[in-house]
Amino acid sequence: MTLQEIEGLLDTIHNFSREDFPGSHILALTEEDKAARDFLRSEMEKRNLKVYVDVIGNMIGVREGSEELPAVAVGSHLDSVVSGGKFDGPAGVIAGLAVIDYLNDQGLS
Repeated sequence: MTLQEIEGLLDTIHNFSREDFPGSHILALTEEDKAARDFLRSEMEKRNLKVYVDVIGNMIGVREGSEELPAVAVGSHLDSVVSGGKFDGPAGVIAGLAVIDYLNDQGLS
């Protein structure tokens, strides 16, 4: 994943923020949160991840691995604190997508 792709994903998620607040404003369980989650689901599915949502709403993208290598987990959150920065949460989510892209690009499983 290139720096431009990372910036594009951050900008897209940031664009789901409420416009009547400075900074990022994606509070959990709001329409903005749902739109951001729908976008994240599509990004996970583009990468052939199996997407699960648990009973408390955590979205989990799973990439099947192999028995030879241990599992790795990467995570964060899409919602933000009130008027948080553009990186509040989404940076960690996008880092996880970047790891998946690297593994896929290298043909690693």
